[in-house]
Amino acid sequence: MNDVNIYAGGFTINDGNPHVVGDAFSGLPFFFGITTLAGIAALSLNGVNPFGWITGPIFTSPTGAYALTNADVPNLDIAWLAIQAALMTGTAYIPAGIYVVGSRRNLPLTIPSFSETNTTMSGGVAIRGDGARLSVVKAGRDFGAGVPLIACGDPIGTRANGLGRYAGLAEFSGDMEKVGFFPSIANLLPAIGTVPVAMTGIAWGARLRTLDVEASGFGKCWNFIGDHTNHIRPRAFGGTIGAYWDQPHTVLEGDICFHDFMFSGQSQASIAVNGTARVTGAVFSGKTYLSAPYAILGEVGTQDILSGCRFASLFTEFIGNAQVADDSGFAAGVYTDANKKRGVRTTIIEDLFNVWSNPNFWAGGGRGRRATWDIDQLGLQILNLVMDGGQFAPTQGPSGPAPIATFNVRVPFYGGVNGTRISGALNNWDSQAAGVPRVITGVVSGNPVYVNN
Repeated sequence: MNDVNIYAGGFTINDGNPHVVGDAFSGLPFFFGITTLAGIAALSLNGVNPFGWITGPIFTSPTGAYALTNADVPNLDIAWLAIQAALMTGTAYIPAGIYVVGSRRNLPLTIPSFSETNTTMSGGVAIRGDGARLSVVKAGRDFGAGVPLIACGDPIGTRANGLGRYAGLAEFSGDMEKVGFFPSIANLLPAIGTVPVAMTGIAWGARLRTLDVEASGFGKCWNFIGDHTNHIRPRAFGGTIGAYWDQPHTVLEGDICFHDFMFSGQSQASIAVNGTARVTGAVFSGKTYLSAPYAILGEVGTQDILSGCRFASLFTEFIGNAQVADDSGFAAGVYTDANKKRGVRTTIIEDLFNVWSNPNFWAGGGRGRRATWDIDQLGLQILNLVMDGGQFAPTQGPSGPAPIATFNVRVPFYGGVNGTRISGALNNWDSQAAGVPRVITGVVSGNPVYVNN
């Protein structure tokens, strides 16, 4: 394990004086007398060249995320150089402190890939800190839409270019523990509906396990692509979207386990799902807590929003617009149910609780609170609807269209196979609904089955 201070703490760095991360040389360039990337790559500290990677293609390609040239040497934060050097070895310890990266130009951090499906053991990733709000990596500026603070693989990777998280069987087997990632702004809670920070926090890739990791205040705090991994106590506070399921990898998708998933205070959605993606085979154990205008929002598209998921305890509090919604049915300020294409399939929620909040209502462009679940098709089991202090039916809308029903769906189940069963405090649900129907369907191919405890 490499302590980043080996590379930037308490050592003489070419100007004759020892330095730590917090008191880097204030002149230009940071490394006195070094003006080229090759010079940084050749720099020897304790008999090693910790920055030799900086002249590699991922960092110097003119079309890449970094596109570094010699002219950028004065703009390289020592914190970025030190942490990236440690990450390149696969093992990094980030001690308690605030580490600002990208203060003068975009400098994402990249995590190298390590496969866990090779026939022989091939190493792994170990990134550890002293606590998510003690070991803090902070962006020095807004890197812009789609650019992460830290990425698995090449930060410029997309499904179209096949780089980074989308390359082949891109796996990042290992662990990230007790670190936090934050944007440059002080106030992490934006006004409802707004996007004050465009950049992404963590661009997560397959097989990288996390424990007590936080990414808060970003446009997309956590961006998920990958499969077969466990995340324990992931956190996102504020920002615009808490967890975002991006365009999926062609092979590595689904079966991710979360324990005590707390994403709250977002200005638009705690969970949002790209129109080509789906949350499939996910298990949310412990408490899943979401709080935003939309708890779960499916962007315009055709895939199921949730498929084969299981929630032990889904609590959505201070919800403004909907608990689960397909945004395909909303365009140009108008709701058109016939346009909805996204549903929830074979999903089980053991305990479900909801509370509305008018201050968290997103009214932009004519949005309304018209249904708690506003989707295309529904295949769902709620084993215990909790109504003690809860509000499941959308009894009133702060503005915009009036409430239609708790469930506004085109088809109440898939192909007549999986129906919708809800048990729990159904009488309390009805008594609070004030005449708003439980379910409205556009095409009646069957009726959901309700079981009252």
